[in-house]
Formats: sequence, structure tokens, C-alpha cells
Amino acid sequence: MARNWEFNETIPYTAQKVFETVTDPKFIEEWTWVLGGENPNCTVVEKTEHRLLTKLVYEEPLPMGIGVIKATMTTEWDVAQRFSTWIRKSEGVGARARVEGTTKIIENDDESCQFLEKGVFDIPIPVIGRKLEKNLVEHLKKNRKKKIEALLGKLERRS
Repeated sequence: MARNWEFNETIPYTAQKVFETVTDPKFIEEWTWVLGGENPNCTVVEKTEHRLLTKLVYEEPLPMGIGVIKATMTTEWDVAQRFSTWIRKSEGVGARARVEGTTKIIENDDESCQFLEKGVFDIPIPVIGRKLEKNLVEHLKKNRKKKIEALLGKLERRS
């Protein structure tokens, strides 16, 4: 049984400004550090008028300093809709996990936008898989403020 999660924040900047920021490879790398990832490298795989495809390769430290997992996050954006689907894959002990979701940036009427992220963790490991999924959702909740603060800080610097 997978565990779903969802976040929805109002960001006091236009949807276009937020979109330009969250699709900037350098900012994606900064965000990765803020959220505890290490050695991020984000590249634009494809960029057209309608589609943007990015690939982020990074390391996730394992608990108690016992090593790292190499992970790859691929994100495909529909540029006009400001909507993406993403999937995270990893090597080693995390290879069986399914981590995927969507991001949507919706323009509001007052120069602000909604930043909506939804995802799912599915870790098909008997006994501990459900506990790991629950812990990962709690980790996301705990670090959400840092993620949004980093976004707001970058938007402020760009203004």
C-alpha cells in the first residue's frame, strides 16, 4: 500500500516567475542541498516551446552515516500548463521504491500563484516498507518550510 502526500502553498509571485525559478537547473541544485541531498547535478535534457525535460542526479545520505544512495529525478514540464510529472529512481537499497508525482503552478488573480505538489511513496518491502513510507512523508512535512523559504528567497533575489 503506497502513501500519498500533497502540499499547496500560495506564493506571492506570478506563476511565470515561480515557473522560471523552479525550472532553473542551478536553483534545482540549490534546492537539493536545502533538502539534504548532496552533490547535485541538474541538466536540461530537452527544451522546446512546449516541453522542458530536466534530469537531476544526486546522493542521499543514509541514516547513521552508513553511506549514500545515488538517485536520479527526471522531471517533464508542460510549459504552457506549468505542469510537470516527475519520477525519482535510485540505486542499491532504494531501487525497489517507487517515488513519483506532479507539480502544478496555478496563476491567481492578485499577482500570486498556487504551488501544488503531489506525490506517492511506494516501498514494497515486507514489514518495514509502510513504516519507511510514513517516515518519508513526515520528513517532507518537516522540511517543507525550508523548501518554500528557499524558493521565496530566490524569488526575492531575482526581483
